[in-house]
Amino acid sequence: MENGVGAGPFTPCPGVVATGNPHLGPLLLNEPGNTPTMAIDKSSPAFNAADSSTSLAVDQRGIHRPQDGGFDIGAYEFCPPPRVFGEVTCGTLTHAPIGNNAAFTIQTPCPSEGQVGLPIGVNS
Repeated sequence: MENGVGAGPFTPCPGVVATGNPHLGPLLLNEPGNTPTMAIDKSSPAFNAADSSTSLAVDQRGIHRPQDGGFDIGAYEFCPPPRVFGEVTCGTLTHAPIGNNAAFTIQTPCPSEGQVGLPIGVNS
């Protein structure tokens, strides 16, 4: 075992950004997704480390990318916790119909403690 990785010499794939521990959470059904993902936080080397020119616009759960300053590597985009009560930090585009309208789902950390509403019109 060389370099602590399996048997034989370790040669990272071309273009590898990081080879350290990614600090992944357990495989869970992380909201709002419907398939299991492994969450990351700001301590992960995957946080804000993806190439923006090759990153997808949403993560596996449907969360828009980038969040909190940059694209994260992998299926999970870190959503920062709210800094003030009522702040929304991550959104999910659920439908993209033809035309100028789109349904938008807002994920809030405490949905039972209040309501969130957007004014009618264009919101970005």
